[in-house]
Amino acid sequence: PDNFGIQYEAYCLAKDNSNIKEASSYLEDMFRKFLTEHRLWEEVYKIANALRADSLDAEGAFLRDMFSHLPTASQHDILLSVAEHCMDTAEHCRLMLLLLRKFPEKVVEHGVKLIDTLQMAEKHGHCQTPLNQFRKLLVCDVAPLVLKLGVDLPIKQMYRLIHKCIEFYTVYIHAPNKAKLDLSMKLSPEAEAGSPEADLWRQLLSFVGLASRRLHWELADLVSEPGSAGVSDSQWQRLHSLVLSRPNPGVDYPGTPRRHEEALASRQKQVFLLHYCCLFLHARLQLRKGT
Repeated sequence: PDNFGIQYEAYCLAKDNSNIKEASSYLEDMFRKFLTEHRLWEEVYKIANALRADSLDAEGAFLRDMFSHLPTASQHDILLSVAEHCMDTAEHCRLMLLLLRKFPEKVVEHGVKLIDTLQMAEKHGHCQTPLNQFRKLLVCDVAPLVLKLGVDLPIKQMYRLIHKCIEFYTVYIHAPNKAKLDLSMKLSPEAEAGSPEADLWRQLLSFVGLASRRLHWELADLVSEPGSAGVSDSQWQRLHSLVLSRPNPGVDYPGTPRRHEEALASRQKQVFLLHYCCLFLHARLQLRKGT
């Protein structure tokens, strides 16, 4: 019947009896008909939390299994609706991340917008340090997912993401423990038993390597194997040649403003290249210490 109270009670009864098929059927029907009901939204939020949890109690495990029993289209619609219904920006972004991980084909549709949302949230949230929840979600979760799935981003935005990633990881690695309490970093099982810092350097190098390949950098292969011991002589020679091939930033370029802009751009590229190389070598040394 088209009565929320009756259908909700039937749903609860099916859930109490661990009847996944009936419970999922009632939930799907209620979601299509009674989107304004507060109790329905409470249940949907419970499901979303169960899908994100690393460990589950009996109810959480049932909710997760019940959700997986729903048709794929209904799963997508429920996750998208609960994310759009959420008023807290950070929680909205976490729910959208859950959606994108569950449905990678939707990254093209929602990924770039989610990156923009996180950047704006950090900016308008007046965060005093890179160690904030918006930056963590951006550089550790959302941006790597978007880049791995081949979504094209403007070059300027790519460089901004690289900068934000380097800033976040270097500050996080060297920050006192008290500054890390609000950020839950996911480490590999090997890192939890060994050197967490080395694993964080691997994550940083992995992101920069991913971004460099998307940007078609000549030096992208320098981070293709973040666990290797050092830089070969041939790689050093390539780096040296690339620096020498840039116009000398000390030369005063006469003529049009465009020539001045080109000189400035060349200088910025050289500074970034050398900074990146120093960061790369420091990370490699840290990896050797941690292994």
